[in-house]
Amino acid sequence: MSDTPNPTHQVLAQADALMRRHRVFVAGAAAPVAAPAPLAEPEEDIPVLTDVVAENLAENFEPMPVVDPVASALAAKQQQIESALDRWLDKELPNEILRVMDGISDQLIGTLVRRMRDELLPQLLESPLPDEASASNSGTPNSGVSNKPDGFS
Repeated sequence: MSDTPNPTHQVLAQADALMRRHRVFVAGAAAPVAAPAPLAEPEEDIPVLTDVVAENLAENFEPMPVVDPVASALAAKQQQIESALDRWLDKELPNEILRVMDGISDQLIGTLVRRMRDELLPQLLESPLPDEASASNSGTPNSGVSNKPDGFS
């Protein structure tokens, strides 16, 4: 072979040397492996996987909520429905309560009037009037006092 290097051989030799530096197993004999450089000390404020996190920090940790567009749309719709129901109830409920209470009071008055006619009126008709009771006890007839209300003869 000639002493002048072929440009193709030169490029291949440089490529082999480069690959040997980065990958020991490529292109022939193993190149001497240098000891890896020691890792730089990590900065104190950056936690490393081997660091222990203080318990009070772990207890106070609140994960950020996951924003789901469907869930947020449903929550907005639910809020809209609740506010519409509140407005409707504020408008309609007082009128309905008055209507029901009027019905209850009418029913109560009707029930009391029926019971008064059926129970109280017969008792009142059977009992003597206070003037008659005192006159019958004293044994003297009425002394010109009328039991009829004014305007009746």
